[in-house]
Amino acid sequence: MVKLDIETVRGKFQAMQDGLSAAFAERGTAIEAALLALLSGQHALLVGPPGTAKSALFFALLSHLGGARRFQTLITKFATEDEVFGPVKLSALKVDRWERALEGRLAAVECAFLDEVFKGSDSVLNTLLSAMNERLYKGAPIPLRYVVAASNELPEGETLAAMYDRFLLREEVRYIEGEDAWCALISAPPSYEAGPAEQIDLDEWAAAVRAVRAVELPAVVVRGMLAVKTALKAQGILASDRRWVSLATVLRASAWLDGREAVELDDLRVLRYGLWNRPEEREQVIAVLRQVEQGPAAKATEIIDGALAAF
Repeated sequence: MVKLDIETVRGKFQAMQDGLSAAFAERGTAIEAALLALLSGQHALLVGPPGTAKSALFFALLSHLGGARRFQTLITKFATEDEVFGPVKLSALKVDRWERALEGRLAAVECAFLDEVFKGSDSVLNTLLSAMNERLYKGAPIPLRYVVAASNELPEGETLAAMYDRFLLREEVRYIEGEDAWCALISAPPSYEAGPAEQIDLDEWAAAVRAVRAVELPAVVVRGMLAVKTALKAQGILASDRRWVSLATVLRASAWLDGREAVELDDLRVLRYGLWNRPEEREQVIAVLRQVEQGPAAKATEIIDGALAAF
């Protein structure tokens, strides 16, 4: 087995981010959220109106991943388990066995794109929960590593809360606003059909995920996370302990992608993708993160005191 050069692998991921950012104008944060999810073993959600290149961005990203099998589907309330996980094998039924033909469906791929994910039936969504969280289908391990979902709107009600929570990183995607960027899009829409010349294979992807987990998380950064948590709590924005644990890995992914062996306070900015639930909370989260980034523990204490004084 050939030993991988992790610096070469890192360079490929950096080139991926640079290439996607050059191809997709005004999509830098969406690209970052999707890439950090890829590197931290998580899933990402892109929220925005139709025609904002959510699926195009996903498949452009996948064009860099050589050997990664992919599955795409539009989830509707009429969608069945057969459509997502494969039809029942008639040949197996003839000999009294119940099996699905999984090939080409979600349980047989590494990467999946789920459009309008929150519109599925309870049976389909419940099965997706296990596949995304435990990487299991009917109790059997599956190769699924990475799911990106798109939605025109956020879910309403408690019944969809579990599915929403499966997407650790979330970002809004809007129509292009800059005139020059819009004209460039019309003149030359991004195309990744052929894919880049240099591919990231599955072993390199796995090595990158392992390297991310080895990045140091200093105590000062943990205190910074606590400052963010406290300030947001004062504003009524809460996140579970499980989400904070997972976000620590996202911070490591940010540092690793930047070529560092330890997380720094500046990396806290990427928490913007994982701490809001409603659109109106997004700007509050960003504002708190900007303040915490400005200084160490003394500044963090000032932010906490200010947030508490507002109530």
